[in-house]
Amino acid sequence: MDNSNEFIRNLIQLSLRSKEVEIGCEECDEALDQYVDLLLAGEDPVQVMPALKQHLAVCSCCHSEYEALLVAVRSAMADDAP
Repeated sequence: MDNSNEFIRNLIQLSLRSKEVEIGCEECDEALDQYVDLLLAGEDPVQVMPALKQHLAVCSCCHSEYEALLVAVRSAMADDAP
């Protein structure tokens, strides 16, 4: 499959995964720390922030930021542990 067909296929897949309520990268960035805090507190952030979870599923840039933040917070928590 050539690049243009793959690009079109990826666009179609993304559009099929879209939801009625979506957030953009800016809203995701503003709420990402709260999402990680909920996750690390043992709560289900998807229940509180389903639109953020959806955004992370389709936006590789924000998903990378999420993973980096999660690693950083876990590392800081480990450093603070006795």
